[in-house]
Amino acid sequence: MWSLPPSIAPRSVPLTLMPPPRRAGRTALVLAGAAWALVVLVLLFRNELGDEFARPEAWRSSLRRVLLGASGILALASSVPALTGFRRAPLLASLSIALALGWLAFMVWRWRS
Repeated sequence: MWSLPPSIAPRSVPLTLMPPPRRAGRTALVLAGAAWALVVLVLLFRNELGDEFARPEAWRSSLRRVLLGASGILALASSVPALTGFRRAPLLASLSIALALGWLAFMVWRWRS
């Protein structure tokens, strides 16, 4: 039986199934950045997204809570790819973990004050 040339010989792990080395770190960084972007958006529109329930504009405070909840989900979700891809991209993973922890510290600080 004849054999294939080495350039097209089947491999034990196809190259198409291997993720690029920095994809997990990049994903984590994008998620953490999006979380901070939502927080900055809420802070910029603080007067428009008030915390009043007695007024007819009560949907604005609900929108504020939804945006903060979405930023929380993004910040905490960024830790999953950061931790799983830490060996492949330690710098990006460390940066995204630091951003997620910074988001958590900022929320605790704002909640206490």
